[in-house]
Amino acid sequence: MRRGALRLGLPLVGSSPIFAPLFAIYRQRSPGIEVHLTEYGSDQLGKVLGAGEIDFAGPLLPLSDEFAFQPVRRGSIVALLPRGHPLAAAALVSMLDLKDTPFILFDSGVALHRMVLDACKRSGFGPDVVARSSQTNFMVELVDAGLGMTFLPRMIVAQHKAKGLRYDARRRCGAAKVAYGIDRSQSIHFPTSLPGLK
Repeated sequence: MRRGALRLGLPLVGSSPIFAPLFAIYRQRSPGIEVHLTEYGSDQLGKVLGAGEIDFAGPLLPLSDEFAFQPVRRGSIVALLPRGHPLAAAALVSMLDLKDTPFILFDSGVALHRMVLDACKRSGFGPDVVARSSQTNFMVELVDAGLGMTFLPRMIVAQHKAKGLRYDARRRCGAAKVAYGIDRSQSIHFPTSLPGLK
């Protein structure tokens, strides 16, 4: 396709460091294609892709078997704790270790929200959720202010330089691995009915 439009749906969380460089390359190679971007929570991305409202989606996790997908990046989720938290210096924490810590979660339409709640349930507790947001910067600031802790993709945490936040890029957080089950894989999803797809 030399001219036209590409409708792409991205998650509210973690898409800019992955897709911004890809857009620049794509634009250089296909200057006649206009890219229309929309942002949704991961759950909504599957719905709009299935309805044909977008051509491709870039959620944090595979959506369902009805879509083909191509992994583009692997990463992990880390627990972000406020300064002075008793577990901030721990090399490894379990989800159960965090049961008495207030949680700051993403809004319910973001896949990470559901994943954290599922991990808490598997660990035998319901978290004390003190705030919900779709804005990672705000969530980081809430942690920095001491309101509670949150879970974020490692690549997002590494971008933040908020003073006083405990984050050691060399360590893997056990709580984060439990929350996500295993390292996540960011993928591009597309309907299996696209022409030329085998």
